[in-house]
Amino acid sequence: MNKEKWINEALDSTAGMQRAAAPAGLFTGITNRIGSSIDTSPVSAKRWIAAAILLLAVNLGSALYAVASRAEKTGNTASSSTPFSEIQAGTTYNY
Repeated sequence: MNKEKWINEALDSTAGMQRAAAPAGLFTGITNRIGSSIDTSPVSAKRWIAAAILLLAVNLGSALYAVASRAEKTGNTASSSTPFSEIQAGTTYNY
């Protein structure tokens, strides 16, 4: 019962208060700032190509690293078993 009384007192304490009002030009000022600072130009083809090359290099590097580390664990470090020959052989691993 005491908790209910406390809740009612807290809710009643806001009686007679007024909501804060924003200045008249605030919304238009914010939208003008947002509109002027955003660059909406599309990404150039050179950047897409650079991103694709970087992604391909990272994937190829991680695949070669995984194949090489697996060869070291099995002790198979002969020159005939390079990471490239294992990839070309079409073997698949569950990474």
